[in-house]
Amino acid sequence: MKFLAMIFACLFFVSCNEQIDLSRDKDVEKILSDGDWRVVEAEKPFTRFQSGLKFSDNNQVFMIDSQGQAIIPMQERLYEISGDTLKIVDYRYEDRFIYSRGTEILLIEELSNKKMVLNVIHPAGPNKLTLEKNPN
Repeated sequence: MKFLAMIFACLFFVSCNEQIDLSRDKDVEKILSDGDWRVVEAEKPFTRFQSGLKFSDNNQVFMIDSQGQAIIPMQERLYEISGDTLKIVDYRYEDRFIYSRGTEILLIEELSNKKMVLNVIHPAGPNKLTLEKNPN
């Protein structure tokens, strides 16, 4: 009987922990999708997206040109938040090249309503990018 109670207690704590993680991911997605993010600083030249990014509510991501307009691609670019990791997948590449050429893995080091600091892990890492929210 004690063993059964201990199992239920462990399951309860694990389920509460997952709920907190999901809530944090939703908060990050809400901050990301609220406005355009402009690259203001990079440690090394970064050519994957030069001017900035715009995140949408349906997990799509768009590049921003130098005039601040979103560039609509022919194929989807989707993003996913998992803990402190931002993964962007560009589906314009063939299946065998999706990971090597079409996937960007970025570590979110700092995130607020006005500033985001990303550390590029894949493919051109390590590189630190600083993005600021475009005031429009």
